[in-house]
Amino acid sequence: MAQLSILTFRPGKTLMHRLDTRCKLLSFIILSLTALNAELRGLLILSLFTLSLMGVSRLFSLGLCLKLRRLFFFLVFVWLARSLFTQGTPLISVSFLTFTWEGAADGALICYRMTLVVFLSLVYTATTKPSRTREALHRMLRPFPFVPGKQIADMMGLMTRFVPFILDRIGETAESQRARCVENRKNPIYRIKSLAVPLLQGLFVDAHFLSEAMEARCYAQNQTPVPMPLDRTGWIGLSAVFFLCLLCMMP
Repeated sequence: MAQLSILTFRPGKTLMHRLDTRCKLLSFIILSLTALNAELRGLLILSLFTLSLMGVSRLFSLGLCLKLRRLFFFLVFVWLARSLFTQGTPLISVSFLTFTWEGAADGALICYRMTLVVFLSLVYTATTKPSRTREALHRMLRPFPFVPGKQIADMMGLMTRFVPFILDRIGETAESQRARCVENRKNPIYRIKSLAVPLLQGLFVDAHFLSEAMEARCYAQNQTPVPMPLDRTGWIGLSAVFFLCLLCMMP
């Protein structure tokens, strides 16, 4: 799990670690929605704010960029697809493919927005315990009638904890297949089957162990809630994020 620490909570005593989880969760949602709808000027403001959050959370490292290299490949694919399949002023034409200026600009803007959302999510996951996220979501959904807030919060907490295990299982299975020289097989269907079958089997085993661990700890829906007092710092941070998003959305 060491190679997946980017997706897990990192203990610390920074301001972001001490901030109320409900305020951080609401701020993350508001900032993500703003990043997906803001124009270039607003995205630049959000970028500066995100960099400051990463500095406060002490997330700057060379290993961070190395662990996100697959994300960069995905963004390049999105940019190329947008550039090739968007109508506009042609820049390069190869056979039936046309690379347009409007598509390149639109694709770059979409990749910019996705990158901001990813880094905001990294700040949140690195400074917030999954148990605190579950409790915060439960308290936020409690006032709404006919909404199973406890079940939704539990599912969110399990998903947050289980994603690193899924990625870890994928890495272990891929390494095992490489050790057996499966990647040298020319049949792509065989390679996919060799990876998918043991991967799914391992995931089902992990899910079974997780359910047994929850039963052994007497998990129930009526557990005593964790006290979460909302202090003035949380309100100040949430208000600052709200006004920042308004500033980013202004034309």
